[in-house]
Amino acid sequence: MNGSLPTVIKTNLLPLLLLMALAFCVFGNTIGHEWTYDDFPVVVDNPDTKSWSAFLEDSYPGRPVRELTYLVDHALFGSNPAGYHVQSIFWHGLAGFLIYRVMLALGFGWLAGLISGVLFIVHPITVEAVANISHRKESLSLVFSLLALLTYQRAFKSSYLPWLYIIGSFCLAAIAYQSKQTAVCLPFVFLAYEWIFVERSKWLLLRCWKVLAGLAVIGGTGGLFWFWKIDGVARYVSGFQGLLQSKANFLGAAQFEVYLLTLLKSWAFSFSKLLFPAGLSTEYIILPPQSWLDPWVLSGLVMVIGIAAALVWSGLHRSPLFLWLVLGSVFYLPVSNIWPLVYLAADRYLYVPWAAMSMIIAWLLCRYLPRPVVSASLTCALAILLVSFTWQQNRVWASPETLWMHALKVNPQSSFVLNNVGNLHLVRNDVAGALPYYQKAIKANPVNPTAWYNLGYIFENQGNIPVALKYYQQFVNVAYGPWNKDVLRLQAHLLMKYRVQLKRGQFDPAIVPP
Repeated sequence: MNGSLPTVIKTNLLPLLLLMALAFCVFGNTIGHEWTYDDFPVVVDNPDTKSWSAFLEDSYPGRPVRELTYLVDHALFGSNPAGYHVQSIFWHGLAGFLIYRVMLALGFGWLAGLISGVLFIVHPITVEAVANISHRKESLSLVFSLLALLTYQRAFKSSYLPWLYIIGSFCLAAIAYQSKQTAVCLPFVFLAYEWIFVERSKWLLLRCWKVLAGLAVIGGTGGLFWFWKIDGVARYVSGFQGLLQSKANFLGAAQFEVYLLTLLKSWAFSFSKLLFPAGLSTEYIILPPQSWLDPWVLSGLVMVIGIAAALVWSGLHRSPLFLWLVLGSVFYLPVSNIWPLVYLAADRYLYVPWAAMSMIIAWLLCRYLPRPVVSASLTCALAILLVSFTWQQNRVWASPETLWMHALKVNPQSSFVLNNVGNLHLVRNDVAGALPYYQKAIKANPVNPTAWYNLGYIFENQGNIPVALKYYQQFVNVAYGPWNKDVLRLQAHLLMKYRVQLKRGQFDPAIVPP
């Protein structure tokens, strides 16, 4: 940020104000939204977000930087979500500005920086991370990751104690990691930056490449030993079978080939939303493909091979494309389900990959279109189109009802969505309206624990204890890890109130909703 005051204002303050204003214009209609989705466990019912002393108790561990920002919101706005939405938009706008700053620092000029910042801010794939307060972790992680990269870059511009900048960049990387754990891969971005933009004589981390390679070999060997010789294989198989059951409605004996086909389909499906951002939803059901000739599978294979080839080519040719591909790839890999997680696809998983892609698009436009006015005009046209989608997607997150009814329209086969639509009726004491959705949820996926539990809850409150116990028994039978505490609470409740002791047993598919 060297230079005269007018230069600093022109290259920093004005773009910051412009991009921040753009973010508030595009996402301003979220400020009046209600609490939705994970807001309830993460913010509303989380004691860590209410006071400093409660935060230090850490009763809801996971992402402390995100919870710190909620402390500020709670102090200023209490339980009113409007103020929380304002801060979420602020972090998204700041991420857009830092993308601009990264492009400037890499030497691609203010136009490429503005194009990338604008495209990033307005794309509807970012709506889930901005409109849902609980997913603020995405923008926080990106902001501190970009700050870490900018600080790392400054180490090579400073002739005074460059290692202080290195230390500072890793401190910022640690903050990004405490915002969301996918930032654990950020050091690979630092290495990619050195490889592309730094002369060999000035290398810092890459100068220690033998040590880094040795650590990688040791870590990889240890990981393989754990995977094959301890309990890695069992956990992996159990993980992908559970994921296929819950997010692919696959109830058969899952083989690895089935999971691999579904993964390829999920990757192609996810990234198609960057190109055609219609039908975005908080929930996606990815039904397993029938063969390797499935169009989604073939698209996934082409995508993986293409990205791998582009990484090799750009790395060998020292192209800046390499840095952006590494940035997008290493942040996506932890949530790609190579190791099974919770969702096969989610819009928020593409928040950082889209930041990388927006920089690639800006670079290509400014490099291959000879006149800046053409690049700017194309950007404006694309931005207007994307904003129209984003405004519409913002409305989806207005309330739990708008969210889940839209999800049902997009994913009518989702047992998870059907269960949550049933919950909408149940919180309004509309048992008659809730019951059919829970029944449909079970028919769509008989191993959905929450739907079985909710059916039991309804019949217990109606006084039909024999039927309630049948459903509770099914819940106990299909519930796994995340529901263990709920199983124990239910067992204690039934034992105390009805002197009935439910034990885990074999799931009985013959018990279906009436």
